Amino acid sequence: MGINMGYLLISFELEQMSKYLDLIQGTLNDSFEQLEKRYQNEIVQELSDDEAESLEDRYTDEFIEVGHDFPRLLLVSFIITWYSFIEQELLNLCDKLNLSISIRAKDNDNLDKGIRRARKFLLRGKDYTIDEGQWQKLVDISKLRNILVHEGKNIAYTYHKPDRQSVEYSLDNGLTTYLLIDDAMFQYLKKHEMIEYTLARFEIVPSFDYCKSLVNLAEEMFKTLYYNLKPNS
Repeated sequence: MGINMGYLLISFELEQMSKYLDLIQGTLNDSFEQLEKRYQNEIVQELSDDEAESLEDRYTDEFIEVGHDFPRLLLVSFIITWYSFIEQELLNLCDKLNLSISIRAKDNDNLDKGIRRARKFLLRGKDYTIDEGQWQKLVDISKLRNILVHEGKNIAYTYHKPDRQSVEYSLDNGLTTYLLIDDAMFQYLKKHEMIEYTLARFEIVPSFDYCKSLVNLAEEMFKTLYYNLKPNS
C-alpha cells in the first residue's frame, strides 16, 4: 500500500502537538524547580517577621501560578486547539473523498456541523461508520470543549438544590453542593480526574496525560480512516 501524504501531514502535526506537550511540561517543571531553589536561598536569610511574611506571600503566589494556573491555562487551550484540528481534518477528509449528499426539497435535514457533519457525510456518502469507541470519545471531548469555550474552566455550583439539572457533591467539610453540570459530563470529568475543588471553586483541570491521550486517539483514528478509505493525497 502506498503512503498517503494526507495522513503523513496529519501524523506530523500530531507529533508536533505531542512534542509541544513535552516541551511545556518540561519548561514548567524547570520553572518550578528554579522557583523552589530561589525560595530556599532567601528563606535561610535573617528576616524580620514582616519580611518573612511578605516573602512567604510572594512565593506562595508564584508557586500557585507555576504549579497550578499556568498548566491549567495551557492545557485548556490545548484541548480547544486539538478539537478544532480534528474537526477540520475530518471535514478535509470528506472533501478529499468528494463526498456529497443529495437532499430532496421536503427533506428535514440540517446536516449538522463539525464532527457530526463529517460523520454524516462519511456514513451517507461513503457508507462508512467511524469506530464506535472512537466516536463516543470524540462526542465526550466535544461536550468538554463546548463547556471550556462557552462557560470556562470553572464549574458553577450552589448550596441549594436548583430547579435545573445538577449533580450533588459532598465536600470534605460535610457540606453538600450542587454542581450545575449534567451527570454524564460529571462522570467523564471524574473518570479522567479532571475535577478539583480549591479556594471555594470547582475547576476543570486537564492533565498532561489526558492531553497526550487525545493525541494518541487522533493518531489511531486518522490512521484507520486513511487506511480504510484511501483518499487522494
